[in-house]
Amino acid sequence: MIIGAALPLGLMLGTLLALLLEKFGYLLRPRAMRRNGTAQGRLARRLPATADVEWHGPPILGEISNTGSLKAADYVVDWPSSRFAHATVSLLRQLE
Repeated sequence: MIIGAALPLGLMLGTLLALLLEKFGYLLRPRAMRRNGTAQGRLARRLPATADVEWHGPPILGEISNTGSLKAADYVVDWPSSRFAHATVSLLRQLE
């Protein structure tokens, strides 16, 4: 019975810890990274070049690699009345 109660409780506490770190994790960063959002010194050499871009929107859950070959914007421009174009416009409006 103890194991049956400990497993869900552990999962809930782990989820709570992950959410708290997502929300307040910036307090654990060095002061240099808290001020301007960029790393300095040894840490800066290990980060990719895209670390200089600041993002002030919601957290990014994923990236689409090799977007140059997708040509989704060309499809929207060529067929503006398609369902894909309408869905893309709707998504952009919701994100704004």
